[in-house]
Amino acid sequence: MVLEHIILSHHGQLEFGAVKLPSTPEAILVSMLDNVDAKTTMALAAARPDYEVANLGGNFTEKQWGAEHEVVQA
Repeated sequence: MVLEHIILSHHGQLEFGAVKLPSTPEAILVSMLDNVDAKTTMALAAARPDYEVANLGGNFTEKQWGAEHEVVQA
């Protein structure tokens, strides 16, 4: 059950795709690590604009997920 909770809550927030909010120390840690990984990927993509992270097609810009205010829930 503990591992299942970690997996279901690793995105940290419902609006980011978490099925549940992290409610154990382990789940909170994994959620925070997932967040750091995502922000590091965004920073690398911004620093290397010639490196294609995702091809959305058309004339659209990618959403900057890290630009939103994040609320840490304990």
